[in-house]
Amino acid sequence: MQNQSGVVYNECMGFPFLKPKAKTGDYYFGLFLKENKGVGCVLHKTDKKVELLAKEHFNYTNGWEHITEDVDNLLSRLENRVDCHLEKTIFFFFSHFIDEKENAIKRPYSTKIKELTNALSLKAIGYIECNDAVSTYLTQYDNFPLTTILIEIDQNNLGIFIYKSGHKKLHKIVSRTDSIIEDILSAFMEQKEGVLLPSRIVLYNSSNLTEESSKIISYRWSSDLFVQTPRVEIMKEEDVLQSLITIFESQVCKIEHDGQGNRPPSIKEGNIVMGFTIGEDIASANNGDHSIVQNSKDRRVSFADISKIAKYSKKINVSKFVNYFFSIKSNLNQSVFFPVLGTVILLLSLGCIEYFFHKAKLIVLIPSQILQKELILHGQVEKGAQDLVSISVSTLSAKLSESTQVTGKRDIGEKAKGEVMFYNYDDKERVISKGTLVKFDSHTFQTTAEGKVPRATLAEDASAKLPGKVKIPVIADSIGPENNLEKNTRFSVSDVSFSTLFAINDLSFSGGTKSSVTTVSKQDIEDLKQILIAKAEKKPQTTNLQQLGNNIDILTDLTDVKLTDLTSSKEIGEEGDSVTIKATALTQYYYFSKERVKNMIQSQLKDFIPAGYRLDTSNIDYQIKKDVKLKNDITLTLTVKAKSIKNINVTKIPDLVRGKQKNQILPLLKNDFGLSDYSVEIVPDVPFINNTLPFFEKNIKFISQDL
Repeated sequence: MQNQSGVVYNECMGFPFLKPKAKTGDYYFGLFLKENKGVGCVLHKTDKKVELLAKEHFNYTNGWEHITEDVDNLLSRLENRVDCHLEKTIFFFFSHFIDEKENAIKRPYSTKIKELTNALSLKAIGYIECNDAVSTYLTQYDNFPLTTILIEIDQNNLGIFIYKSGHKKLHKIVSRTDSIIEDILSAFMEQKEGVLLPSRIVLYNSSNLTEESSKIISYRWSSDLFVQTPRVEIMKEEDVLQSLITIFESQVCKIEHDGQGNRPPSIKEGNIVMGFTIGEDIASANNGDHSIVQNSKDRRVSFADISKIAKYSKKINVSKFVNYFFSIKSNLNQSVFFPVLGTVILLLSLGCIEYFFHKAKLIVLIPSQILQKELILHGQVEKGAQDLVSISVSTLSAKLSESTQVTGKRDIGEKAKGEVMFYNYDDKERVISKGTLVKFDSHTFQTTAEGKVPRATLAEDASAKLPGKVKIPVIADSIGPENNLEKNTRFSVSDVSFSTLFAINDLSFSGGTKSSVTTVSKQDIEDLKQILIAKAEKKPQTTNLQQLGNNIDILTDLTDVKLTDLTSSKEIGEEGDSVTIKATALTQYYYFSKERVKNMIQSQLKDFIPAGYRLDTSNIDYQIKKDVKLKNDITLTLTVKAKSIKNINVTKIPDLVRGKQKNQILPLLKNDFGLSDYSVEIVPDVPFINNTLPFFEKNIKFISQDL
């Protein structure tokens, strides 16, 4: 039975008559060990093919301390699943497990592996470094020399490998920190200054790398490292494992079927006897001729070729050809006829192979040099002078709206009320007008009605002076419960002396309340206006500018936005939770043609281009560092990065090399074009043909790349 992942399970249990017939061939235990987890798999080899029968992930119980027990449990489960005994073992490792200088497994790990193999009676036949398997897999998948940055991610270590045209330029292991960007940059710093990195990054591990890839994609990489923003890919776990199995398949078949029945002598990795080694630079496997890896699918006859054969066969009158051929036979001696017939067939076969099947892919690497300058260009608005950048202006109209939560606050409530008795000790009558202030400490009240306080009088026995009295209602000046004063509070009256005139409340004041509500503030409206302006500046909103696409650059610093027809859902100070404003944004954009600017840059850089090199506008990149506008004159300060390429007429190369031997290509490229780096792939891979380029130029696929 087979599950969704393609792993074969044996569910026949203890019924021998139901068990499938045992597979013939060799079984291998594949063990992919990482820092804190691993993958075990059962590999079955038949003839020249290795297939995956089962696999299982497992976590370490206590790091590498109990790795033997963990693998023992895993091995038991796998053996029960596929119903076979596993002994031969191939190990898979990330590069940080390997000592690059000694080309051997690092000592702490090799000791543990020796203990593991001895305790479990396993026969270790070798190890495969994951980086080499992945690079070979990608080269065969892309059918092109690898130009990529591989990043191998484990729990505590990163492996960073830079490939250019199939050559490994950097092999760096760094310890992981909290910032994967800083870790990667520390490795990139070892590159030579001015050498640009490949614009493709491939991450791989057996876990989800979405977070790491997002950080790399969102990081703003320096133009000194990449000529353009690199694209990031994640290699799936099944592809990584398949690449390891594919390398193992090629190696184990080579060892056991080397054509002579002999195994090569084993070497020692630490204390473990290894049957073969893997880990060479992929370029070194090409016998020094820098040829790219052969892709088997190119050896097949395409439908196009078959159609060509059919097309040409229709033009031949078969019956006439047969009659003519046998008329020759009748006039020739039989001993002469058949050699002639064999020669004709051989020549026709060779001609068909040469015309239809003999093909080559030739890649030459053209030398280049990087130019970095800061240039100043002058422009004018709506002017087209030859030595000036013509700056165009466009005013765009867009209806925008934006909402926000209000931040203003306002107190609401009632004022405290009550009555006070005025006491007048003056010898004359006092008139208390409406609005007269009476105070107690910080509490201020005012009368709500007018009243007259009689003058003071003497008691009948003239023993005391009796004040005139009148009761008048009052109300607090401010809202709030703090003005609900207790009875018998004594108040001063305006600026009159306290000994002459004062007031007392016979009853407590009441009715004072206060609460806070949110309201629209002036700042809320101003903030919304700024949001609308930023939205209008961010991107052109009309079809006119959209149609220009990538052909223009907008001077964002000079963009001006005016808001008209502004309306608000609430007024300033109005109670509410949110407010919305709508407006028509009139945005004035200043922009220019990228191609025009690149042509001017090309003209200014012509004196800096090395002799024998050319600079195309497609290889010019620039950033606007500063733009200054004075009336209709605009000054642009640009940071420019350009790549000049050696001036070579590469179109003549296919005709020059057709029919030539491999060892003749390099002298021809050196003598006629001054080139020293190339790669070539020839199919079919048969004697005589695989060392010679096709005679027909149509069968040579020619590619030129910049170094």
